[in-house]
Amino acid sequence: MTDPVKNKNLQKGKTNNPNGRPKGVPNKRTLEARLIFDELEFDPIRKAITKLKEVQDPELYITSCIKLAKYYYPELKSIDHKIDPSELSDTELLEETERLLREARGVQS
Repeated sequence: MTDPVKNKNLQKGKTNNPNGRPKGVPNKRTLEARLIFDELEFDPIRKAITKLKEVQDPELYITSCIKLAKYYYPELKSIDHKIDPSELSDTELLEETERLLREARGVQS
């Protein structure tokens, strides 16, 4: 059996399932967790700040909220670029900035 990791036909960032979940769309479990949090009106960060003064062990409470926050807030990725902004016109700089933002959001141009 061929190891899919070593398969030369697979390219990083490409899928063999074009009908799969689009980039940027949360999986079903994450979506379910967000809906539950929304129903409970639970915002982990806001809750941690509010409860900080009330809880006897704030470190435990904050740690718990931070662990839950990953199910509510998307993980952001850094963007690497090799452009010297001083070499671009204002229009080119604006266009490149918009392109990078679309790329970061997973939107195709």
